[in-house]
Amino acid sequence: MIYLELFRFLLSNIEKKIEEDGLENEIPFSSFKKHLQEAPYSDRWADLIKEYERLLIDKKSIFLEKKILQLFSPSTISRGLPRLYQRTQPTYSQIKPEFTHLPSLTRLSLEKKQLSFYDSYPNPKGKKIVIFTFMFPDGWGDLITLKEVSFLLKKRFPSLSFQQIVCIPRRFSLKECDLDKETISITYHEDCPLSLFPKQAMDTFQQADLILSIPTFYPHTEELKKKLPPHTRFLAIGQYGFIESSWFHPKSGYYSMGLHFLEHGILIRETETKGDFRLLENRTLLLSLFGKTDIQTMDLHDYHSNHRFYLAYLLSPIGGAIYLHALLQSELKNDQNIDICTPNVTWLIDYIKQQTLKKEPVLQGNFGISDIEIHYEGKIHRRTLHVKGKRLRIISPGAISDADFRNLIHVSEEFIAVRGDQSFSEVVSANRLFFYDGAAHARYFIKDLVALAEHRMQHNKPFLLLIQSMGKAFLYNREEEKGEWVEETYFQEKEPWQEIAKTIAFCLKSEKTKTKMGCREFNEIIKREFAFNATLYRLIQRELSS
Repeated sequence: MIYLELFRFLLSNIEKKIEEDGLENEIPFSSFKKHLQEAPYSDRWADLIKEYERLLIDKKSIFLEKKILQLFSPSTISRGLPRLYQRTQPTYSQIKPEFTHLPSLTRLSLEKKQLSFYDSYPNPKGKKIVIFTFMFPDGWGDLITLKEVSFLLKKRFPSLSFQQIVCIPRRFSLKECDLDKETISITYHEDCPLSLFPKQAMDTFQQADLILSIPTFYPHTEELKKKLPPHTRFLAIGQYGFIESSWFHPKSGYYSMGLHFLEHGILIRETETKGDFRLLENRTLLLSLFGKTDIQTMDLHDYHSNHRFYLAYLLSPIGGAIYLHALLQSELKNDQNIDICTPNVTWLIDYIKQQTLKKEPVLQGNFGISDIEIHYEGKIHRRTLHVKGKRLRIISPGAISDADFRNLIHVSEEFIAVRGDQSFSEVVSANRLFFYDGAAHARYFIKDLVALAEHRMQHNKPFLLLIQSMGKAFLYNREEEKGEWVEETYFQEKEPWQEIAKTIAFCLKSEKTKTKMGCREFNEIIKREFAFNATLYRLIQRELSS
């Protein structure tokens, strides 16, 4: 009797899953079900059903992958539907459950094809849009996205009314956030429930025609939506690579920016910036670089004659170590002093601690450096390495404004380190050579970045090698996976970080020209084929036309 009940339960589960995924007409389950129902009682029923369930997974995967090639242009697919692999048997894999729902995949395909139709629609008038941003505890990128999206939409839809609402962690001061005076700000400590929202914020939400939530998912979104009038449209757009998150997968009804073919691209900055140290607002950085804040043309000439300046917005100790060693190796034969501006110096402090515990030197090699200076919190920490050589200055000037960051991207030498969505968008928009040091949650975006390069840049081996090396560096930042099913990165062995740095240095030194040309071409591909800006306008147009 127990086996009979288990038999019925497993059968119904399989049948229900096939129907939910919209595959009832594609998977031949009915004949198998009839065969088992007519078979004599057997204590192997459960095993038989499990074996067939595994067969269904394989068959469903093949069907879905063929279907995807019909729904989407094959040329746009650099990385296919996300998969999980069995920890003990990695040759066996399955498509992630959130990506087996055929109606959702079909809907995304149709939307991508139809969105351009809204270009011909007249601009909406008299509507009110609320741009809502939930800043993550380390959410500078969220704040910059809020400002950039507001700028783009106000420029594109001058007849609409806009209001910004932002949830800000208490660690950020309102002054450094530099918000418009009309912006409604809500500060929070650990959680940000609706009970913290002032009446002004809730009234603004309820009076809106459209709420645009971008980019980090607000944890209490569903509760917020329940308090909105029936006519209010709610559009949630997630961070780069978040199509594989529990918030923005295809079945969620929300959208995600990024480079995966199911995502909608990245933000591209439309305004041009000309790099000039004299335009910097950060006095701390100016004092470290020039010893004064009133910079003249002669000061710039003297500085460029004796120094090479790099912007390195780094995140992790290993990512920082790889970047630093690759850069120094590539500049080995250059006698100019090297200045590295790193807004966040935590990576360096942690790296130095790690090296101290292992009783190893900070610099793993002789790069012609006589002494190192670390400029941090108004103090200069100096260490002499050799009698002769050039000076390495690592400068952490504290918080850098959005305008200063864009300026520094243009005054920096090639090979700029970035660590998140917005800094990546900035460096691509400026068409500069980059190094991506992403957090653990950026793992899917990193996969798509590498996959896109492998798909489109096979003809430029040095640049492709550089991007692949970034992917290898990121393995040091991946999270530990538990459970029977794991990502493919679980099976990838970490290469010694020193070797990764040497490979990148080779791309920057021996193949410098070809690597730069490859990056220019790659950036242009992203700007031309993966710009989110136009899609953003079309989504807004569609929501207000519904």
